[in-house]
Amino acid sequence: MIIKRVEHFIEKYSMIMPHDHVVCGVSGGADSMCLLFLLYKLREKLDFELSVVHVEHGIRGEASKEDARYVERICSEMGVSFKMVEIDAPELARIHGETLEEAARNARYKAFDSVGADKIAVAHHAGDVAETLLFNLFRGSSINGMGSIAPVRGKVIRPLLQLTKTEIIEFCKSENIEYRTDATNFDNEIARNSIRNQILPLACEINKGALSHLASVAEDMREWNDYIASQVDIAEEKYCILDKEKVYIKAEIADKEKNVIISEVVRRCIEKCSHKLKDITKRHVMNCVELLGKQSGREIRLPYGITVRRSFDRLEFISKPLIEENKGDAELVIVGAGNYKTPVGDTFVVDFDDTKFSTINIAPIRYTKWFDYDKICKNAVIRTRRPGDYMTIKGGRKKLKDILIEAKIPADKRDSVYILADGSHIMWVPGVRMSEYYKIDSNTAKILKVKKEEK
Repeated sequence: MIIKRVEHFIEKYSMIMPHDHVVCGVSGGADSMCLLFLLYKLREKLDFELSVVHVEHGIRGEASKEDARYVERICSEMGVSFKMVEIDAPELARIHGETLEEAARNARYKAFDSVGADKIAVAHHAGDVAETLLFNLFRGSSINGMGSIAPVRGKVIRPLLQLTKTEIIEFCKSENIEYRTDATNFDNEIARNSIRNQILPLACEINKGALSHLASVAEDMREWNDYIASQVDIAEEKYCILDKEKVYIKAEIADKEKNVIISEVVRRCIEKCSHKLKDITKRHVMNCVELLGKQSGREIRLPYGITVRRSFDRLEFISKPLIEENKGDAELVIVGAGNYKTPVGDTFVVDFDDTKFSTINIAPIRYTKWFDYDKICKNAVIRTRRPGDYMTIKGGRKKLKDILIEAKIPADKRDSVYILADGSHIMWVPGVRMSEYYKIDSNTAKILKVKKEEK
């Protein structure tokens, strides 16, 4: 019986504890409606509070609004707390330079987290595991990608992960659960839809157990990943040295560890310098590993302005400010923590902080500011003003020129003021004003801290 299987799956991974508040993300589709009804049936036995969040993405017009009204009605009939969050996914994608799917997913999880629940339940199932595994393989993912979707990741739980889509549909029919159908799920121009609608059905024709086999492979890979991560922790402690400006790996690691451990240690060192891995490919990592076997003085360049250099008995990962010339103006591109000195002699001290919003000291300091790092669309740069510059203020936007005038900065000084910018969006005019858009809040995961020191 499906409800028993889901109950045992929840217990196996300790997804829900007594007295937990569980928020369920419900779109109105078969998967999320199945999840809602199963959790509703289990809430008293497992002793947890259940509520629902529905996200209206601003994509499908009236059909999307009908989905929201349907979910709200069902929750009202069940006596379950309901919250709807409206977002503009296309606009978010444009602002953050993401695909529509990435922007929608990121905003969706922020909406779920806004309730402040102990757990966030989402309706991924075995087909999603298989789909994600293939998607990651096709794009050349590492072994981490082969782990696909985990049953538990932080606050996020996935109670349906062992069920197939067929089982979910059969459950909905047996319980007379109505559900909505999203027409965009059939758009095979989207890579994931093509895998779901074309490749996986063909795989099941070749082998009826294809979905469960792929899900099993993903589960095995998650166990392998956990084991490898534990070995990498040991190797990192043994061979890596971290100081303010550089990360080192002792060259002896090449003779004492397997390539799989070395490459993961390298990947971690890159992340320490760049604070992200989005543009770091397997080839970048392997180039670093190969550098361990080359003579001292050889070096390579990686994305985010990272230089990797073979230096005697170590491999150095160096993150340096890049100075670019743009229309005659010096531009310091922030690519990592460190000191960024302007041509006029002032220094911007940059650091990163993963401390949660509730614990960080954000007392007003005129020449030190904290920014939500994930809201930066392009690159944070230190430069002088340019045509088209603007800042987000309460109630809208304002031209940088007007802000400088209101701050009573003399006309002959305005072109020499160094500011922090993200494209044409001004993040901070030191000593004057900070953009409202980049301020940290309860959803902030990574913080960029910038302090200006005058010469």
